[in-house]
Amino acid sequence: MQNSHIIPEIFYDLIYDENPRRFRSVPADPSEKIKYEQQGIREHLLCKDCDNKRLGQWEDYVKRAFIDGKITDGKRPQATKMRDCIVLQNLDYKKFKLFLLSLLWRMSIAKQDFFANVNLGQQHEEGVRKALLDEDPLQPEDYPCTFEFLTLGGKHYQDVMLEPYCLRGTFRVYLAIISGIRFSFFVGGCAAPEPFVSMAINRQNELVIGQTEIRDDSFLHNALLEFAKRKDLIHKTQANKFCLIDAIPHWA
Repeated sequence: MQNSHIIPEIFYDLIYDENPRRFRSVPADPSEKIKYEQQGIREHLLCKDCDNKRLGQWEDYVKRAFIDGKITDGKRPQATKMRDCIVLQNLDYKKFKLFLLSLLWRMSIAKQDFFANVNLGQQHEEGVRKALLDEDPLQPEDYPCTFEFLTLGGKHYQDVMLEPYCLRGTFRVYLAIISGIRFSFFVGGCAAPEPFVSMAINRQNELVIGQTEIRDDSFLHNALLEFAKRKDLIHKTQANKFCLIDAIPHWA
């Protein structure tokens, strides 16, 4: 079994300090020490072929097309910035959706405490696992995922990851904040609400990305304030080596 990343390394690359190459892990429990990590959370989870080839191909696509904004498979992502969102076009629905399904599945089967709040249950886990094996991205309304850039003072605040958490009601929504992007995965037996369907990637290869100001979200604001009490965590603009919002002109 490979020592596999649960959250792909391509996202940790956005939060590493440059010299030395590491990031701070700040436990919510004040009795635990702050750690410096040189690699993201990993676990002996997948065989070599699944880790490097199957999941690796989708991660590579997301890095090149979504993060780097490069021409991929003959297409360059096109971004249109609206008043309260960004519309990305020319993505590959199949590759992008399979990447998202693989991320949701890995968080669910992981044994690390960091992912303890993600539990799809046997039926959903098996359904997603089969889709990954068959390289079937399913329909846009199946396990749709919405994206939001988290901003502080209007600028993308990428220097943060938080433990995934779950909102429960008629359905479940698993939320993961990764490098300042909030991924919200819909899971449930009923039809997904309209915002999930309209914002998730679709078969026209479009993705709508929202934007949320941290200070307007009480959960996020309080979480960051708690972390700030543990350590002098000041937003370092010089550490923001890459900002997706700032990079949009390179996509257009």
